[in-house]
Amino acid sequence: MFRFSKISFIQNSPVLIFTLLVSFSACSVHKEMTYRPDVSEEYLDTLVITPSFSGQKSQVKSHIYNSSATRAFDLVHTKLDVRFNWKAETVIGKAWLTLTPYFNPQYEIELDAVGFHFDSIGLSGYSLPLKTKYDNKKLTIHLPNRMYQGDTIEIYLSYVALPRPEEGSAEQGLFFINP
Repeated sequence: MFRFSKISFIQNSPVLIFTLLVSFSACSVHKEMTYRPDVSEEYLDTLVITPSFSGQKSQVKSHIYNSSATRAFDLVHTKLDVRFNWKAETVIGKAWLTLTPYFNPQYEIELDAVGFHFDSIGLSGYSLPLKTKYDNKKLTIHLPNRMYQGDTIEIYLSYVALPRPEEGSAEQGLFFINP
């Protein structure tokens, strides 16, 4: 049982008062702004700055907006089974992609796939063939049902890739280089 006595309260009151003062002084809500006579506030007109190259051609491309690619899906997991045919300079592979819609509902998946030959394309839990479109650059897979944020899908791709750099292209990826 706890007893409250006046003597213990009086003995501990300086500690209690000090603790309360420190607590309340550290939590100040309003801070005074100090006046500085050397600082002034001015409103300026809109200022446009353009580079000057003193007679040289401008190397700055103006008015070009390079947006990031639209994110329709988040790639949750990738499983690859890859083999190489060194003589034919091809990549024989299988890929399992686990995806989920990024934000908006989706009814198709678009994958970059330059120089691929697809043997089979499947969807986990779906036995019917999928509608696909491939233009040798992008693979579009039409989903049987609309997918919403939080849904997860696994796609299976069996392919043979023919990585060939095009002349003058800055494409990056896997290429076979013969010494």
